[in-house]
Amino acid sequence: MKTKQSKTTQLSQTSFDNLQAELHELEEVKLPAVVERIARAREQGDLSENSEYKDAKDQQELLEVRIGEINKILEHAEVVDEDEINDNVIRVGSLVTLKVDGGKETTYKVIAEYDKTAGAGDTISAVSPIGKAILGQGEGACVNVETPGGERAYTICKFVNDN
Repeated sequence: MKTKQSKTTQLSQTSFDNLQAELHELEEVKLPAVVERIARAREQGDLSENSEYKDAKDQQELLEVRIGEINKILEHAEVVDEDEINDNVIRVGSLVTLKVDGGKETTYKVIAEYDKTAGAGDTISAVSPIGKAILGQGEGACVNVETPGGERAYTICKFVNDN
């Protein structure tokens, strides 16, 4: 029987630490509080019409799902060692100026897949189509990326690695 190979997730040390802190908060503070709410709601009697019980059980399920997600991420995490990174190519943490289809230049920060700043402004996730295309590339490289609007050509004008 073949086992599915799990993918490694590259994380910055900050992202790794943030996920560990979130996991600790969920397991040590939030989940025990919800379990206590469930116990108090059970003491009220008939559970079929007890909205406090149903709400607490729903919250418990959401917390357990998130705990599972974080555990899976951390289990397959590879913390990027800043000292071993080639500074001559784009990587997670790089500040990259791209020119799209020969047009306007825009600067983005390349972020890790589970970085909390994902989707917050001028960032590109390392696992997005553009992120995958520019990682490992150098200044002056041109990459073609299939986007929902069709294929686009991205020229790497310059980049600076975050140290």
